[in-house]
Amino acid sequence: MASLLHIVPYLGLGGTEKHVLDLARAFKAQHRVAVCAPPDRLLPAFEAEGVPVYTFPHLEEAPVAGVRQFTRAVRRAAAEQGADVVHVHAANELLLLARLLFPRQPLVFTVHGFFGPSARIDYFTASLVGRLCADRIICVSPADARRLAGLGVRRERIAVVPNGVSDPLERLQRTAARQREALKPEGSGAGSSSREEPRPVVVGTIARLERQKRVDLLLRAAAAVRRQGHPLRVVIVGDGSLRRSLEELAAREGLADAEFTGFLDEEAKDRILTSLDVFVLPSEAEAFPLVCLEAMAAGKPVLATAVGGVPDQVEDGVTGYLVPPGEVEALAGRLAVLVSDASLRARLGAAARRRYEERFTVEAMARGTWAAYEEVWKSRGKVVQ
Repeated sequence: MASLLHIVPYLGLGGTEKHVLDLARAFKAQHRVAVCAPPDRLLPAFEAEGVPVYTFPHLEEAPVAGVRQFTRAVRRAAAEQGADVVHVHAANELLLLARLLFPRQPLVFTVHGFFGPSARIDYFTASLVGRLCADRIICVSPADARRLAGLGVRRERIAVVPNGVSDPLERLQRTAARQREALKPEGSGAGSSSREEPRPVVVGTIARLERQKRVDLLLRAAAAVRRQGHPLRVVIVGDGSLRRSLEELAAREGLADAEFTGFLDEEAKDRILTSLDVFVLPSEAEAFPLVCLEAMAAGKPVLATAVGGVPDQVEDGVTGYLVPPGEVEALAGRLAVLVSDASLRARLGAAARRRYEERFTVEAMARGTWAAYEEVWKSRGKVVQ
């Protein structure tokens, strides 16, 4: 049994945190898993899985006190849970601190992608600190691996382990089974004999409502398609600083019926995802987005911008369509094709589901991560079962 210690800079509801939670779920049956992170909204999910979390404050909020509490939390976790490997996620500064605390321990670093004005500096810092501190650097996409190699990280020190996601269809099936067991037997009753009216095609996204995600492009594209005479409905799952301005944009564009759900729990999000006919991800920057994989797992055609690792997920014309970032006309053109052709949506969605099953499951991600651990242990002459 191995002891796996994960260090994470946040425990909100983002992709990095969900990635670590899925790894913890995959490994906890056979190994000891512990997490060090600032407390946040996903903390109860780790506790529900029986994974101990040792907390420290966000370093940017209290740099000096934060480093002291980080040191205490990590040392306590290692003493109580063990640390055959220390696995740092996303944060260059935590990687450096971890190496100072564990000068002889196997240390793995996962780059989850950097965005915004500081992205270039963050990638440069990751390459520098990674070369100095990490035994192995895991990239969640080939695009990130190429970027780090171009910044001087030797290819043999990089492992590409694509993100994987748990199956939303299986989760919904388990929920339905629990609900059926809880129901008391009732009379059979007569079903409704009225014919259902055909519903509009439902297009939507799940995203933080911030500039990077460019949900405004989805609204403009959907409005253009509706003006062409194609009935559709828009659903936006998520929240953020741009929510009000996006709601106002929807009203101006003739999409007053667009539904903004805010943040949802996992079950509610799964239900929305499975109700969509087309999933749209119009971001201006991405690493290897989990939500895109979840849509594929749900058997949905994905219309996305060709940024970051997205082209490694979506096969253009096979599992969905890719368009250049920022080009609303291209987005609207492909959306109109998908909205107007149910058989095309079904074909692309089935191919997306197959691609997910072949490449992007949590089990595949866990196998790739474990292989990276084994390479580190082997290089250090250490045997861990």
